[in-house]
Amino acid sequence: MISIINNNSLEEVVEPWIDQLSIHLDKLYPSKQQAPTQNKSEEPVEENTKLPNSCFVKVTLTQGTVQPSLRSPPSPIHRSYDVNTPYHARMIGARYLTTSGSEKQVLHVELDLGNSGITYAPGDAIGILPENDPEMVDELLKRLNLFEQKDHFINTECSDAEKLSLYPKHLNVCQDDRRVTVRELFLKYIDLSATVNTTTIRALADHCTDRMQRQDLLMLSSPSVNPTAYRVQIQHQSANILDMLKWYPSCQPPLNKILQVSQPMRPRYYSIACSPLRHPNHVHIAFTLVKFETPPPYRLEKHGCCTRWLGKRVQDFLTRDPRVYVPMFLKNTPEFRLPSDVETPMILIGPGTGVAPFRSFLQHRECVLNARVDRDTFTSQDWRGKNKADSNWLFYGCRSRDLDFLYRQDLRNFERDSPVALNLLVASSREADCSGGMWYGGMYVQDYLKEYSGTILELMQKHGGFLYVCGDAHGMAKDVHRVLRGLIEDELGLETEQAEQIISKWENDGRYQKDVW
Repeated sequence: MISIINNNSLEEVVEPWIDQLSIHLDKLYPSKQQAPTQNKSEEPVEENTKLPNSCFVKVTLTQGTVQPSLRSPPSPIHRSYDVNTPYHARMIGARYLTTSGSEKQVLHVELDLGNSGITYAPGDAIGILPENDPEMVDELLKRLNLFEQKDHFINTECSDAEKLSLYPKHLNVCQDDRRVTVRELFLKYIDLSATVNTTTIRALADHCTDRMQRQDLLMLSSPSVNPTAYRVQIQHQSANILDMLKWYPSCQPPLNKILQVSQPMRPRYYSIACSPLRHPNHVHIAFTLVKFETPPPYRLEKHGCCTRWLGKRVQDFLTRDPRVYVPMFLKNTPEFRLPSDVETPMILIGPGTGVAPFRSFLQHRECVLNARVDRDTFTSQDWRGKNKADSNWLFYGCRSRDLDFLYRQDLRNFERDSPVALNLLVASSREADCSGGMWYGGMYVQDYLKEYSGTILELMQKHGGFLYVCGDAHGMAKDVHRVLRGLIEDELGLETEQAEQIISKWENDGRYQKDVW
């Protein structure tokens, strides 16, 4: 067992607290062993008390013959595809957008929409349904003593009609005549990488035979009892169900309880990085391979569920198997759309993979402008001269222009050889000396926003421009909003409240749009 606290200062607080709590509970309730207090009622919870939603998932396992998986998953034509009926798009292209020296790996993937009938618009996204890591699935099944039954077909049902509304919807795949194996259920339909919630922790506590381990779990299931312990072990470690079972070896939950508290495999969304005018039957996406180490005291190696799965599919495609399919569906995003007028100025702010939808925007605008050039016999240079108020601006951020400048050649082409006549500004945060005038320099996109504050306000206030932000909601997007408010205050001599009113009007008019996560 790994203690919930490994640094001495916290141990000195937690362990005496547990000891004293046990002593007092034994005095108050001599006939029963008591656990730490619950979160809301603050009343003691008996260790032997069942969960309020006691197990109501009934499981039946049957032996049968497992058919080999199809190399080309069937995708029958539907009127629409969604999370329950995804389209299996064939991978037709993939490449790295970063160099080998980059700290992060970013990949570009192209998917064929085939005869799906899926149509999209710039700004839309696709949802991808990943699978768990097979090694993680097998390890969990062994821990649950289910590995020998991994190929058994599983059927589940709700054993209590009054609890039907609580029955996990993702277990419906195990009902009726569907033939889903135990391993397939854990591989495709349950998110094993999800951080455990307090309901799951409390359920695990019910099945610990070791008293101290049960007390630890009961305390973790009520974060208000010891928020530091919960934060250190659960939140900071992104602790999943397998982590918990490793840390608490006396915990032996039955399969039906694990399924009852399991979290569904949810789709992961990625902005489409191409225009339907240029690629009507394909969608392009860009994604970062998520891999990180959790902080002390555990230092666990963690991976993004979808990006690891998708990264392995890319490796299959590039090295040995050209027939790779990705289950996906379209997610319309009407709140993130191009201006209807091709001459309306656009200010695009997108560090890292936040540039993906802007590649779609710029491709789309280029196709429209090229059609106008052909119709009106203008040249690209003619259009650059006619282009109102330098219409298109992109504030892009990366760590190093040599290592992780995503879609570098595409963006340079939009700047130099396109009627889009892009004004491209690249801030590279990890380069101390970034020379090159307008092109390179600065630290973050926010620095360039301050430098070009006058231009931004002119485009927005005088020319009816549209401003778009795509990327990190917690850091970059908030900083951009703060900088926009500040430059309005400085340039127009307004108070903070007045500046916020201007930004709010842009938002209400649909001229300040955000796609953030």
